[in-house]
Amino acid sequence: MASLLLGGRLGAASDEEFVRGTLKTNCVRCHGEKKAKADVTLHALSIGRMPANEVLTWKKVYEELENGTMPPEDEEQPTAADRQRLLTWIRTSLHAAGEYVDPFKRLRPSRGNWVDHDALFQSKPGSETSSADRVWRVTDAAYLQFMHRVIRDFRIDLNPRMIIPPWRLEASREFSDYSISHRIGEAEITIHQRNCERIASKVVTISKRNPRVPINPVLLAGKSATRAQVEAIVKPLGEKLLDRKLEAAELARYSEFLLDALQSHEPEQAVGQFIIAALSHPQVLYRVEPAAGESRRILPPELLARALALTLTDREPDSVLRKAAAGGALQTREDVRREVSRILNDPQIEKPRIIGFFREYFGYTSADEVFKCQSTLRLMGVPNKQDYQPQNYVADTDRLVMSVLAADRQVLRELLTTRRTHVLSNRLPASSYLPERTAALRKEAAGKFGTEPGHQLAFTTYGATISAEDWLAHRTVDMPADQRMGILTHPSWLIAFSTNFENHAIRRGRWIFEKLLGGRISEAPVTVNAALPDEPHNTLRERMRVVRESHCWKCHQRMDPLGLPFEQFDHIGRFRTAEQVVDRDATERLEKDPRSRGKGPVMTTVPANISGGIENSGDPAVNGPVNGALELIRKLAHSERVEQVFVRHVFRYFMGRNETLADGPTLVAAHRAYQANDGSMKALLLSLQTSDTFLYRAKSPAGEAAAKP
Repeated sequence: MASLLLGGRLGAASDEEFVRGTLKTNCVRCHGEKKAKADVTLHALSIGRMPANEVLTWKKVYEELENGTMPPEDEEQPTAADRQRLLTWIRTSLHAAGEYVDPFKRLRPSRGNWVDHDALFQSKPGSETSSADRVWRVTDAAYLQFMHRVIRDFRIDLNPRMIIPPWRLEASREFSDYSISHRIGEAEITIHQRNCERIASKVVTISKRNPRVPINPVLLAGKSATRAQVEAIVKPLGEKLLDRKLEAAELARYSEFLLDALQSHEPEQAVGQFIIAALSHPQVLYRVEPAAGESRRILPPELLARALALTLTDREPDSVLRKAAAGGALQTREDVRREVSRILNDPQIEKPRIIGFFREYFGYTSADEVFKCQSTLRLMGVPNKQDYQPQNYVADTDRLVMSVLAADRQVLRELLTTRRTHVLSNRLPASSYLPERTAALRKEAAGKFGTEPGHQLAFTTYGATISAEDWLAHRTVDMPADQRMGILTHPSWLIAFSTNFENHAIRRGRWIFEKLLGGRISEAPVTVNAALPDEPHNTLRERMRVVRESHCWKCHQRMDPLGLPFEQFDHIGRFRTAEQVVDRDATERLEKDPRSRGKGPVMTTVPANISGGIENSGDPAVNGPVNGALELIRKLAHSERVEQVFVRHVFRYFMGRNETLADGPTLVAAHRAYQANDGSMKALLLSLQTSDTFLYRAKSPAGEAAAKP
């Protein structure tokens, strides 16, 4: 015991000496007695027990170290191991001082890019990898699929809309379906129980009339029911509810549950309680992915089948996959390759998770949620709010993504650069799409004009025309080559990154920096006033001068030059060469005229400044100034780094977690598969889902250790 205590003290002393030496080497030259950048001094900090008056300073040090913003890029950097050792010491000392530091912050979706990109893609394929064992809440769509299947199988007279998912995966800037992001709490369980109660009452009624489920003897026997009678109910009813065979242990457990329930409830209530219990089985609510034993092991066939099905289809395994799992034909990598290929190549199997990835990755679906008030639209030349229908643009982009996926060639590059697009996919005519072509043409657009060949419909937002026949057949149209290129110039994406009043150049730039270049941006401190000055007479670019303050520009210099080239579009997605600002002098004269009061500001136009640039991208070939969004997109679309960052995001979405350095071989192999197959999304997904990372599980401590940045 004495030697252990001595060893502990020596270890602590060693850590303290290490911390003291690291601060001296990397920090105090800029944050010391003679020089205190940002009014932070570190030379006199206690190394040992942390006094209360130093907690805030140590928290700042921890945050800067974890974010990678300190030491600055142009200063000597500690090694990754030294940085992690320092973070561990500070976190432990803060906890000892009663200050909590979230140890799982690095696992959250917003930290996906924090693992060094070059280190990941310098990994050698073939190394053994795995994922940590986990319990992962199913998506709301998968939950509904399961419950609706029960309603269909039992032919229950219940409107499926009465089944409410206990949780919703709301769209956000990051992927919403991460295994660590959500837990099922009391509120979710309450909603689930209500759903089960609705189904249970109907199932009991139906089962009483079903001779294949001998429920009536138990209802008549009540408390006197025998185990044999109970098992005669539990087995067929439970297997039909869960859509699989019950194991012996499950049969015994559910039978015991029903026997106990019969002692304290009326028979019909007791059977209903059993149905609720069966529908509350973990498989209804969770993906359970355990590690068997101490070493890494491949998932058991039944769980592997569920993982494959839920990852691609958001529903339980189909009959082919279940048969393979039950028959011993889902145990090897080649078995998995066969089944994944089958699912990916069968057009009859719906794969909503794939289109779901692109919707979340590009974020264009939120266009329909960006509020535009009536006065804003009127100022933009849209007289009626019903003429502004961003859901049409979202539908157009959905169809574009699906058509590119169908071709499955250079998927990312095509989505970024194609001039082809669908227009008005849901066939709802809206004057914001149409030119000054009179009400008669709009009436034809609603469906009558198809009998008169030769008509051309003009879609002003896209700057394109299409024949009536092509429009009705949902054929694509070319956007003007000098105006638009790919999803980032689609109205849906542009509107999604806007506000009620104007474009959001900062958010657009941040999206490009993080989603295409794999960059890292820290969240703005709560003490920073993020509002731009209210100067309607100045352009957005002019008003953004405030972010050039030294404490802001450190991050904004990475984002803003990427977002400002998109000022060649207005905030409802139309191409422009000039932008509107308030004419102060004319507006003042108007306000002084009693007859004109309340008529609003007078607008004038100024040339749109669409200059920008790419710096610190990690790919020297794309760095440099750009003039407009199209030049920016062309550069990025042909960058190998951008392609690799795309692979990283595909990994996160389909694996449900951030990548770690241990996942480097998986990412390298996936990128090679994508390149070797002409930019095929199917090849990329096949590589990921047959990787060790997807197939194997290990105990959590090993996975947690690998997750450290």
